[in-house]
Amino acid sequence: MGMAVGMGLQHCFAMSSGLVLAAMLAYTVSDSVDVAAGIVRVSMIAAGIGTILQAIKRGPIGSGYLCPNLSGPAFLPASIMAAQTGGLSLVFGMTLISGVFQALLSRIIHRLRALLPPEVTGVIVTMVGISLVGPGVSNIAGIGPGDADTTPTELAVGLATLLLMFGLTVWGNRSMRLYSVLVGILVGYALAFATQVVPPEAVTEFTEAGLVTLPNFHLPTSLTFDLALLVPFLVAGVASTVKAVGDLSTAQKINDDEWVAPEMKSIRGGVLADALSVISAALLGGIGQSTSSSNLGVSLATGVTSRWIGFSAGAIFIVAAFLPFLAHVFVLMPTPVKGAVLVFVACFMIVTGLQLVMTRLMDARKIFVVGASIVAGLSVDLLPTLYADMDPTLGSLATSSLSLATITAISLNLIFRIGVKRRATLVLESDDDRADAIVRFMQDRGGLWGARRDIIERATSALLELAEALSLAEMNSGPIRVDAHFDQFRFDLFVHFEGDPMEFPTSAPDLRAAAGDIDQMRQLSGFIVQNIATKIEVTQRGASNTVYLAFEH
Repeated sequence: MGMAVGMGLQHCFAMSSGLVLAAMLAYTVSDSVDVAAGIVRVSMIAAGIGTILQAIKRGPIGSGYLCPNLSGPAFLPASIMAAQTGGLSLVFGMTLISGVFQALLSRIIHRLRALLPPEVTGVIVTMVGISLVGPGVSNIAGIGPGDADTTPTELAVGLATLLLMFGLTVWGNRSMRLYSVLVGILVGYALAFATQVVPPEAVTEFTEAGLVTLPNFHLPTSLTFDLALLVPFLVAGVASTVKAVGDLSTAQKINDDEWVAPEMKSIRGGVLADALSVISAALLGGIGQSTSSSNLGVSLATGVTSRWIGFSAGAIFIVAAFLPFLAHVFVLMPTPVKGAVLVFVACFMIVTGLQLVMTRLMDARKIFVVGASIVAGLSVDLLPTLYADMDPTLGSLATSSLSLATITAISLNLIFRIGVKRRATLVLESDDDRADAIVRFMQDRGGLWGARRDIIERATSALLELAEALSLAEMNSGPIRVDAHFDQFRFDLFVHFEGDPMEFPTSAPDLRAAAGDIDQMRQLSGFIVQNIATKIEVTQRGASNTVYLAFEH
């Protein structure tokens, strides 16, 4: 119980990094601190609801993983556009449409697996990490909303907090590693207060905050809608959905050492939980929510991934919304400390994203999908003026580096699928260098089709072993024809040859006898292939033989 609360509190601090987005939205329409505090506290409730729903393991809602929610960066640009056009009523109305759209997407997300292969989801996770670098480094230096200046003291506090988190994670004992982020934040707070990085008026806000009060719900009497803003909010919904797929794939990966591909049932429930969090935010009067990559970084760093911590973190965040003092603790986190947390989790997210990408063999097409998407995303941050004067409809596609990278990755993946045949044939003549031909064929096809690296290695080994067995003492005449078929779930090989049939025993032959007996050597090769392939079937018509080798993908 104590660990669940402690780890939940640590995740709450990471979730609080998104609350500045809610405040930025509020100050777009009003200078009132009460309005800002109300939207922030309502957004905390929506994030808590989403975090709890995400941790549910049974039924259609929830992924069953620790994958908290926070105020979503994908929604901020569109929300600001809506706030400037029609006020908060338009923000909440369009956010509601985006949430419903995400809920509909969740019902068919399992059918879109081909659109979201690991190289696409890996790009998204990588871009999430990269997108944290700019605000993270700026915040470490003390540069944040409304504060464009930095001081040596702010930089020292930020670096000291970051280095402490690094040190506890690398050299600390198990307890220190578990709570490295929480300890770093608490020490960062202490340093910020001691060096007066936190201004005196902030201390006054802490002390004057009420003990228990209801949040100010700023939901207007009626929701409004604007067709002109439909595209930006649908793009935000797509970006948030694809980000959820990437985050949930990461959650699956860190919970399963043998993870090879996304399990779509839990992702389907997780995307629906994320959508319900967005709908909750719209109906209560907050900003749209997204799954939190930062919290996955915390899970990666600590190694603690129990879904029960999601229930704890969600409950703490909701309760904090009714306790102004705790809400102020989250909202008024010192800027350098916030930056240290962002850079800390960015390190884990960037590497995790690249690992997802490299679970597949890479050919020229996939290199361009990954490389061009990252370049497109970086261009938004490096050349913001390039998109500033665009037509609003086109400009809505580049509201953030994550949005543009996501759209680019999905689009290029679809384009480069054109002309890719999922069937190929290799003919091995008797005088060929069969081993070299097999390796080149399998590597080329695997890269072109985006097959898992380990599956291609297994299939290559099985095919090499089979070809070697068929060539023994010239017991099989003529060429060997290999037909390869691939989809997202299977990699199949049909090996056609003339001559004596192959046997695939389930028990190993006598190794000493195999050393000098060709039949025993063929038996040994058949046994090896039997243990490599997922399924084997043998058919024979006269002298013609076909060996079917199946590999689950």
